[in-house]
Parts: sequence; structure tokens; C-alpha cells
Amino acid sequence: MHAYDVNADWEDPCEPVEDRRGAVRFAAHRMLDIAVRSKKADGHMIGPGKLKDLSMSGAGLVTKHRLRENDRVQLRINTEDCPRELALPRNFVGSARVVHVRKKGGRSRHVALQFNESLTDSMEFAVFINHLHQQSHGRPALSN
Repeated sequence: MHAYDVNADWEDPCEPVEDRRGAVRFAAHRMLDIAVRSKKADGHMIGPGKLKDLSMSGAGLVTKHRLRENDRVQLRINTEDCPRELALPRNFVGSARVVHVRKKGGRSRHVALQFNESLTDSMEFAVFINHLHQQSHGRPALSN
């Protein structure tokens, strides 16, 4: 049996990354719900978004919401298709900040989000991200 080197360098996937672009990003294709403040809807308007890539610190997605940089959004990401032994909540709910918006065609927009601490500091969310990363077979995110 080999001794475990407690001084070895290693990456902790649960440790927050100072540079959000330094977080491992991978292809992830699943739907989520996005809620944005809306004066027209007298509160919040909720609609779908389609994840394209994901990391512990943020996500790239496509939506028809008319988002602008620095907008705050609420997200709900369903976990029902994950194995029960992961003991995940039914949904992850948290907020994010829009860091980039690019028109994709028609009414669709490609949006880059930065998650807030309610997601990035969650051990359960880290387990979820790790599971999705393993399912993607480590495929890196593709540019759109």
C-alpha cells in the first residue's frame, strides 16, 4: 500500500475559483427555468432556457428572454433525472448575473451567466456539477 501524499497539488472541484473562466467548463444540454423581473408581467416572467455549457461558476445557455448584461435572474435546474443515490434536491434554485448576451438568430439569444454564492458554495450543487461533467465524458464545451 502506498502512502498518501498530503502535500500533493490537487484541484478541489468544490473550491470557488477566483477567475470564473478558470472553472472547468463542459458541454451540458438540458432545460432550465429562468425568472426575470418584468414590468409588463407585474412581477416576474418565467420561461425556458436551454443549457449549452456549464461549470461550477456559471453557464452558457440559449433563451428568448430579452436579457441585458448585469441583469439578475433566478434559475431553477431540475435534477429528477439524476441517480437517487446522489441525494440531490429535486431542484436547484439560485440567482445569477448576466455577463454576456449575443443574438443567436430570430428571437433567441446566447447568454453567459455567473452564478451567485447560493449555488457556487453548495456542496450538493458541486456533486450535481460533477455528475453532469462525468456524464459528458469530460467533453469540453463547444463554441456556438
